[in-house]
Amino acid sequence: MILGAHVSIAGGVANAPQNAVDCTCETLQIFTKSQLQWQAPPLSRDEIAGFKRGMKLNHLVPGTVHAAYLVNLAARDPALLAKSRDCMVSDIGRTERLGIPCLVVHPGAHRGQGIEKGIEVAARSLNYIFQHTHAHRTMVLL
Repeated sequence: MILGAHVSIAGGVANAPQNAVDCTCETLQIFTKSQLQWQAPPLSRDEIAGFKRGMKLNHLVPGTVHAAYLVNLAARDPALLAKSRDCMVSDIGRTERLGIPCLVVHPGAHRGQGIEKGIEVAARSLNYIFQHTHAHRTMVLL
């Protein structure tokens, strides 16, 4: 069994591997930015290199990224839906640049439009996201 935890990126994502080691973890889950923000500055080359170096030096198994809590792929409101989709496209890019294979996202809530409609909107959202990230290898986990 491989044991991991969701660890802090306080001070930058390059700190996450050491935070995992400090918890005696063999893998990790992180946010690549504040989980309560839609956008974030791009990850710097130094941050990415530091993260990858920390993963390698500590023999950590590649883990997962958790998408922002704001994301609702089944959103009824068009503005929220657009932000959610764009946030996911950005998060997949950030995940890919860090060399992390998986991105976890909670699909969202239908907000009164019904389960079937919510599933339909979420499926369309995933199609949109995959069309805009088709060159990436990141696995999206619901």
